[in-house]
Amino acid sequence: MKTTFKLAFVACLMMLSSACHAQKPIPNIDQAFDKFVQDLSQDDLVTSSTMNTYNIGMMKGFEFAVPGKKQKMVDTFHKALLSNSRLAYSSFTKKAGSASIETNRVGYGNNNSTTYLFGAHKDRNYNLQYFRDCKDSTMRYVYALVWYPGKNDMVLGSVYKFHSKDPQAYKESSTYKMKADQGFDSLVSLGNIRYNKNLVRSYGLDMTPPKDAAEFIMQLNTLRAAFKNARDQYPYLGNQVTRRTLQTGVANKIVKLCKGYAKLLNADEKKFCATSLNVMKKDTDDEYLQSLLGLTANSLSK
Repeated sequence: MKTTFKLAFVACLMMLSSACHAQKPIPNIDQAFDKFVQDLSQDDLVTSSTMNTYNIGMMKGFEFAVPGKKQKMVDTFHKALLSNSRLAYSSFTKKAGSASIETNRVGYGNNNSTTYLFGAHKDRNYNLQYFRDCKDSTMRYVYALVWYPGKNDMVLGSVYKFHSKDPQAYKESSTYKMKADQGFDSLVSLGNIRYNKNLVRSYGLDMTPPKDAAEFIMQLNTLRAAFKNARDQYPYLGNQVTRRTLQTGVANKIVKLCKGYAKLLNADEKKFCATSLNVMKKDTDDEYLQSLLGLTANSLSK
């Protein structure tokens, strides 16, 4: 009897431990960042670095030049960012050659007075993931990877980690801005209503047909972030029309993406996307949109 009780007790402890680890996404991506930088440094592939600390927050940046035969280390960190994207509250991804002119500006330093612009170079790949600081609700982490092909079979790029104030948390004005022609106006068009005025996050809503599973998931990541941030930006009574119009536009894009290109995904990837869509249902109070997301998720499960 005592043995059975001890075994059950140990099993419970193991389950609790696993649950605690599952609720801490930052250490996972943080470890991947540290491992990537460590590997770059050990192989003497870092060409320049910047590390600054402030009264509140910090930033680290490393430029690199990686031989083509070692590109796997870049791909590994890229995949780590993608795998943690479902835990991020916002994402920005953009592939080299994209027709999108969207950019993303990350604020950091004292009062976020310093900014770094991503997405301006058409020949570069971008992957940014935003995570809230579980120890301070006013702070956030941003991990960014930029890479592109160089001469002599080299992969050039840079990797960054920011810890700074979350503009959404303290409701101050920020430099983040939607491009009217390429932002939410392209998702929903109702007369001359402009939806970029009060939105403080930039999205790369490049909806060119995905060529593979990675592009599919990257597009879904961006749409998911737009859907969630429409809720965060317009949470109060009186904002229902704007919020639901924005979320309906994003949901339409999600349906089109999933119905048209789910064949690019394998079984595990379909399951991952279906789970993400079902979780998104809690981000809207519109029963129709909840049902639409559920229906789309079910179509991926078949």
